[in-house]
Amino acid sequence: MMKNSTNSVTYRLRSLGIALIVITLLIASASQALANSGPCEVGKIGDRVWEDINFNGIQDEGEPGVEGVTVNLYKCCTMIPVATATTDENGSYCFEDIPANYQSYYIEFVLPAGWKFTLADIGHYATDSDADPVTGLTECTNLANCEEDYTWDAGLVRMTNDIPEFPTIALPMAAIIGLAFIFRRRNE
Repeated sequence: MMKNSTNSVTYRLRSLGIALIVITLLIASASQALANSGPCEVGKIGDRVWEDINFNGIQDEGEPGVEGVTVNLYKCCTMIPVATATTDENGSYCFEDIPANYQSYYIEFVLPAGWKFTLADIGHYATDSDADPVTGLTECTNLANCEEDYTWDAGLVRMTNDIPEFPTIALPMAAIIGLAFIFRRRNE
């Protein structure tokens, strides 16, 4: 009777020992994996270049992306590109694995021939155009660790879709009124 209880205790202790060894190895393996991966120190930034058909500065539903637009990413206060991308068939682009840790970046959208930039910063930041209408540059933004910022867009307008700065009747009317005023003053 004694022998059976000793064997039972020995068997349980061995099973417990093996279980503790397995648990220790699993914990050590998980700790090593975490130590090797380190904190996420990169981020992603990007979004879309689209055709602003109605020239309102807002991405409206159904407005198509513009493919083949060159997009450059710069660190703020430099003129040297950190990365370059080209928009896909949907007008989308993305810069991945960009050093983050709250580093500042700005984006340059290179204007393709036959296009101009739409109005900037109209409406909500997720659907507006962020490109300066003259330079194609965005403002600086900080990229936090592990951040994925998909809000940097540029709206383009075809040069053939130009909207005149003055209504077509306004300029001739202003000229007629101005001339009438000048002739009236001469007659007095």
